[in-house]
Amino acid sequence: MNWTWSAILPSHTIVGSVPGGRCRANENLNGLVRQYFPKEMSFDWITEQRVNEVVIILNQRPRKRFGYRSPDEVFQNATLNNQGVAFIT
Repeated sequence: MNWTWSAILPSHTIVGSVPGGRCRANENLNGLVRQYFPKEMSFDWITEQRVNEVVIILNQRPRKRFGYRSPDEVFQNATLNNQGVAFIT
């Protein structure tokens, strides 16, 4: 199975409004992903189930940029209040 980074990044990481925030958020997220999938790790041994587990873990992890709320909490709050939401894809 061939994985791409887009397949393992959390599905709704919300981008801040700070110029350059997307790049910093992406670099931070890559570091978080590397905690679970080090550079040396072969993607041949990573299951889709494990990828989904890591996505859930990372989306539930509080972030300083969101006032120590998780991306899940920010996303749910924004969608419940009909606010616009930007995504990193």
